Amino acid sequence: MRKSLCILAISLLISFLAGCEGSSAARHSPANKKPWKDVKASELISKQQLPENKTITVGLYIYLLRIQTDKLMELGEQISRTEALPLIHDDFAAFSANGFAGCAGDRISWQKIAPLLAQSQPQIKKRINLLIAENIADDIVIAELSRPVSVTYRSGSTTAGIGFDAGRMVLRIKAEPLIGLRQVCRLNITPVYIIGAERKTKKWFADRANHELAFESAALNARLQPGQFVLLAPSQMRTDRTDIQILSDLVFYSQCPQHTANLYLIACSMINSPL
Repeated sequence: MRKSLCILAISLLISFLAGCEGSSAARHSPANKKPWKDVKASELISKQQLPENKTITVGLYIYLLRIQTDKLMELGEQISRTEALPLIHDDFAAFSANGFAGCAGDRISWQKIAPLLAQSQPQIKKRINLLIAENIADDIVIAELSRPVSVTYRSGSTTAGIGFDAGRMVLRIKAEPLIGLRQVCRLNITPVYIIGAERKTKKWFADRANHELAFESAALNARLQPGQFVLLAPSQMRTDRTDIQILSDLVFYSQCPQHTANLYLIACSMINSPL
């Protein structure tokens, strides 16, 4: 079992680090050269005649990992010591008070975190390969709730109880370009609760803003390059009360069996910058 868990941790590392190294090698491989008969007409048009691509696209690996909580304190200490890349918060005190912890790093940072994850017996509950365009947000569903819920939420210096009808919890992910930097993007991650069931048309409501709440005090953003990651985890154990929860209970513990918690690993695999 321990061997298989170590393989899992290593495979997670390889999966998001290999993307930024394999792409350039593939471009230069002789096996990828096409014979003339396979050349398309569009490839013969000079670049000056083609519309200029002015939008960056960012490739992400997103993992929902379920771990045993007996290693959560040790993992949290390692997260707090990981300062390879700075995280930017709207309000760090409120971020922590809502029960959130996070770090951003590179392959060296991951080598320190991966063994602790392996010891916590992780399960991959969801794996998503996501390609997003700049400034267009994408929602990753992390929990679906079939009945109303209540949470306490800290915003600034104010803590208030909020009740929701049935709906779903998502991580809203948005990538923004940085002027003058081609292989770097600013990645913003915001927990959002959306009320109601998803329609078959994939559209929520005509007036979406009135049927969702973005938890800005629990948001974070980081500058990422290919091969770098953000890890989002709970900063405290699940509360015993079931009627009123703090926000982290909804994000990290919703629908989890006892003594387990969800973590979210978001890793950058590629950045396709404009020509």
